[in-house]
Amino acid sequence: MIDFNFKEFIDKEDLHILLCNCQDGKKYFRYFDKRNYDVLDNHLYNVLLYKKDNPIAYGHLDRDELNILWLGIIVADNEHGNGYGKKVLKMLVDFFMKIEDNELYLTVDKENLIAQKLYETFNFKKIKTDEQYFTYKLRK
Repeated sequence: MIDFNFKEFIDKEDLHILLCNCQDGKKYFRYFDKRNYDVLDNHLYNVLLYKKDNPIAYGHLDRDELNILWLGIIVADNEHGNGYGKKVLKMLVDFFMKIEDNELYLTVDKENLIAQKLYETFNFKKIKTDEQYFTYKLRK
């Protein structure tokens, strides 16, 4: 049996290790391209999934300057297809369902079909299309 562990307090060094193991995934998850890890301190919710002691998936909920709640998620390249993104997404959605916000948003690259399918299984609805992305919304 594989040992899994979730941490809601994010160790920034562990997040860095995960992102270093996400070279393919970072082409879709660009959140930290223009931000440093200190933004974690202002997120509403963060979660890091470990397999044994290795960080393998990350997710967060944070608000933008307009107070809109956004979701972000990434899974280590060598762990795709094992259901870890689904585990992290479930934790994020469960947290969202317990708070006062009624809407949760995310953007996803048009070519990232696997992520789109995952979000749609959690009842996210596509609400906007632009040249490169789809925007999805989940309503309570």
